[in-house]
Amino acid sequence: MTSDGGLTVVFTGHTGLGKRRVLDRLCQFIYSKDPDWRDLKDLPNQSFRETREKELAQVYGAEDILDSTFLTRPARDQQDLWRTSFLKALHRWKYERPRPKFAFLSLHLTLQSHSQFFSPLAWRIPPDFEDTLVKHLSEEFRPRHCITLIDDVYTVQKRIREHGYNFRLIELLRWRNVEILMTDLLAQHVISKECRIEDRERYPFEHSPVIAVRHPISMLYSFLLAPEIPRIYASYPISEPRRIAEKTGSNAPIQEINRFRSALHEKFTVFDPVSIDERPLQFLLSNAPKFEEANLRSVIDEVLLKSGKEEIDIAPELEKSIKEHLGVNQSDEILLRAENMWPGIECETLSGDDPTDAHLSINEVEEIATEIGEEGSEIDRQIRSRDYRMIDQADYIIVYRPTYCRKEWSGGTYHEVLYARAVGQRSIIIRDPESDGPLADPPFGLDLPPRDVFDKVRNLDQSENQAQVLSAVADDIAESAKDLATKGFRPVIS
Repeated sequence: MTSDGGLTVVFTGHTGLGKRRVLDRLCQFIYSKDPDWRDLKDLPNQSFRETREKELAQVYGAEDILDSTFLTRPARDQQDLWRTSFLKALHRWKYERPRPKFAFLSLHLTLQSHSQFFSPLAWRIPPDFEDTLVKHLSEEFRPRHCITLIDDVYTVQKRIREHGYNFRLIELLRWRNVEILMTDLLAQHVISKECRIEDRERYPFEHSPVIAVRHPISMLYSFLLAPEIPRIYASYPISEPRRIAEKTGSNAPIQEINRFRSALHEKFTVFDPVSIDERPLQFLLSNAPKFEEANLRSVIDEVLLKSGKEEIDIAPELEKSIKEHLGVNQSDEILLRAENMWPGIECETLSGDDPTDAHLSINEVEEIATEIGEEGSEIDRQIRSRDYRMIDQADYIIVYRPTYCRKEWSGGTYHEVLYARAVGQRSIIIRDPESDGPLADPPFGLDLPPRDVFDKVRNLDQSENQAQVLSAVADDIAESAKDLATKGFRPVIS
């Protein structure tokens, strides 16, 4: 929070996220909440509304004047150009009259070229060889948060390719990790001490959260402007509803989960695991047809047997036809269809994008989706660490039907509850006593307090029953959140 009472926030994220569009949409959402702006929007003279928008929220791009040749220049020129662009953006904000109530600075903390990373956080730029980024952010901009935006790697890759660049999926996964790490480091240096009123052991990433751009705009709005609203990590079975949908053709389980998600988003600030959904890449790989020479040989042998010949010349056209018959992809590509992604809920998202089909390299998908040992695939490890990170950013974890129509916990929900317990976070469990398996199987070692288990309402697949139990959970959290306010973790709800 700056001295003039405005809220300043740094937004980071690697190339291909469309950060400017995300932040413009956030600004538009902020405008829509302002009664003065709503009164002005229908006036014939739009200058009054534009003036009000400048007073409310503005985006400042730290790299706005850099072009596509930036990374090809010598290091000294590169750093000078970046410094000029960064300071120009900061100068714009500094001399705004009046300054906007909400100022969002967008920048990349990592740049990548030919598998090499660069970071403005490491640059000491002449003539004074100072740490330009940390110095000016900590002394002038004084951000309240440094937020890393993330998105699905296949969507990011598609956006980047539209601009003539190409990065492998695994390069984008690693780039995301490095950007998050650098943002955490930046926050440690530039978030002022007076902002750090929270328990830093309990909330290690209070000021450097990771937020996926498929979250509702209202989620980021409430995170920034309504810190008194409890922050929830929504935990629920994902693979099982997908398997049921694939096996039976019914989307009822997914629709039930989405009703749960919608209800939470209406009441809380929710970190939602399917706001970034890279698991379909693994399903895609397991279902992809693979060409094996033995398969082709067996077809040839069958042709020879029928023809009575001992040998046959397979012309290219015939070989292609046989491979197509076997379901072999000739282009080394695989198609991820939008219908394979978890469907969204009814809301305006930060990205504003609907899922679209993505053409991907089979080799690249294999590189990140192939399981190796007990740790699983690169996707498995990414999902696990990302979900744990979102739990760290929350106040509570709400687990919906972890034994969904089965005898044991889903693997994801079980490990999320274990992690929440390890970091001292309360887990609230919702269970359908009619359809779900028991919670307290000894192998799991989960001794759940009775007050944290909501299992009195049956048939949760029916919307009215689901709404009943979610209302009871919301009331319980509203009461529990008073304790957070007493400890100074959250402001008191007025």
